[in-house]
Amino acid sequence: MKQLRLSDLIDVEFFFACDEDFSEELLEERDREIYLHAVQPHLKDGSIGSKLSRREAIRLWLDQRRNIYQNDSRVQQVLPGETFNEARRIIGFILSVIGIICGASLAASMLIYDGIEPINVSVYFGVLVMLQVLFILLTLRFFFIRSSNDRLKKYSVIYPLLGSFLMGVMQKLSRRARERLSARQEQKMAAVFGIATAKKTLYSPVLFWSLFGLIQAFGVFFNLGVIGATLVRVFTADLAFGWQSTLHVSSQAVHSFVRILAAPWAWIVPPGIAYPSMDQIEGSRMVLKEGIYHLLTQDLVSWWPFLVLAVCVYGLLPRFILTAAALSGKKHALAVFDFAAAEFDQLITRMAQPRLTTAGVAENDHQHVPNENTGADIVEDAVRVRDIASIVLMPTDLMTLYDKSRLTEVIAQYLDWHVSDVLEICGEAGADQGVMDSISDALNNECSAVVLIQEAWQPPIIEIRDFIKTLRRKLGQKQRIAVLLIGKPEVKNIFTRVDEPDKKVWYRSLRTMGDPYLRLESVGESR
Repeated sequence: MKQLRLSDLIDVEFFFACDEDFSEELLEERDREIYLHAVQPHLKDGSIGSKLSRREAIRLWLDQRRNIYQNDSRVQQVLPGETFNEARRIIGFILSVIGIICGASLAASMLIYDGIEPINVSVYFGVLVMLQVLFILLTLRFFFIRSSNDRLKKYSVIYPLLGSFLMGVMQKLSRRARERLSARQEQKMAAVFGIATAKKTLYSPVLFWSLFGLIQAFGVFFNLGVIGATLVRVFTADLAFGWQSTLHVSSQAVHSFVRILAAPWAWIVPPGIAYPSMDQIEGSRMVLKEGIYHLLTQDLVSWWPFLVLAVCVYGLLPRFILTAAALSGKKHALAVFDFAAAEFDQLITRMAQPRLTTAGVAENDHQHVPNENTGADIVEDAVRVRDIASIVLMPTDLMTLYDKSRLTEVIAQYLDWHVSDVLEICGEAGADQGVMDSISDALNNECSAVVLIQEAWQPPIIEIRDFIKTLRRKLGQKQRIAVLLIGKPEVKNIFTRVDEPDKKVWYRSLRTMGDPYLRLESVGESR
């Protein structure tokens, strides 16, 4: 199966944003057609309920949407995923160049020799080796903390700045493509990056590893710059290296220290080159009042192989390892990416639901038309695989009006879930604390989703938003929560049709919460 990339996920969000301009009926018709003609033939068992098949179905859907998008215009259309890849390549190149320049400049500044005072080994080693080791150890802390945006802002200054820089480059590249985009498409492309950033629960792991890899690329080229500048200076100039210390440090202690540090390469590099011998260390010790004229050249040049090898092993090699870890981490984050978020659930539902039609089919064309009657079986397979049991939260004023069988039917029709229990709520976090505790206990056992029934004609007031936020904190970041909107209740039926303007008000309000697992559905849409 083809591996999804971060640019693919960005394009998916772009197409989700574009879908906001279309009615639910048109989306269902389009996605059902895509499923029957482009997705179903490639699925092994014809069902899209399993996690693997769901990933493959979304990838095939994305390929088809890209084809449709490109065919809508004779001019090659620009997608935000392409913009992201180009921006990342540009930033990677810029960081590589800056890394080489910084590394070479810093090394060259420490290799200045005027023939009077040798280059201080302690300064070179301390800045270009030990300081790097410290930075690498600080970098390793990201493997022991959750890689969310909030954590990055707390523990690092570089990563948020790099993220902002990346977004800035992407915006500039997007502006270059304005002549090929309509005003509406340009707005959607600008919005999609904000959407991906807002949905940090969903996208933070993938975005983190992308930024982490760019930083490690800088580190790799920084060390290459240090090594290159050092070798150029050694081969093109007559350099002398020495060491000194105000502390009473013996030559034997220094020899033991460098021998331990050289252990990773001492077994493969010949003796005398891997690290200075005891006599060479003693012979390169500088005493300020004595000068260097009594020191031997062979002792003064014995340090440079050790310094270069130290940078290779303690600077360059860890950066290579961290770069590989970034690639592996990104691959893993994409492999385990959770396609159970609300918009993916809605997409799968639209593709899986059979579409009723009264149009006839010509006899000769019958063999080319997918079997729409299999839709019911596919839906049953998907529901059985996911087996999503939900708890319905019903406002107090609706508890005595709803019909349980009708509720079960509506939940199955619009959410593709089944009802496990119905609980009465007031709609305020403080008053409903006991209900939330009951929900939390139930979700830890047999249930895996919560449905909040709301009347669409009443706007989403602050109390409702606070209730949803409290519910999210109580249930966890990835628990499914759905808001099901109903129209003005009638005596015999509370599940009346929702007016489109009312739904848009709710959609805009809930979208600002940036909760990828919060789903909004409304009664009256075709299913």
